[in-house]
Amino acid sequence: MYKVKLTPSFPRTSISIHALHLPDPSTLGNYDMYEGFAFIPDEISWRFKLYPSAEKYGPTWAGRIDNITAEMKGVQIQVRPSNSKTEKLGPPILTNSIKSCK
Repeated sequence: MYKVKLTPSFPRTSISIHALHLPDPSTLGNYDMYEGFAFIPDEISWRFKLYPSAEKYGPTWAGRIDNITAEMKGVQIQVRPSNSKTEKLGPPILTNSIKSCK
């Protein structure tokens, strides 16, 4: 997570996720991709696609969202399987507090 200035007068926060050694999403159910999911409980949430890299021993799933204007207190970050056609989001397979992310 870091601050970005897309315009000089309106700073935003960016969250990026790089997830390694994940199982193929189809092994977790009717899913074909992963998404990042970040939220402030009872306030707001953000979803963003994670894209696989082409690596020899399995992809690194990575993605980011750059346009967050909320104050980043109490944020939870998750990686979840997703179905690109139905847009159904599965249960979290990785989760942590933003405090633990550096």
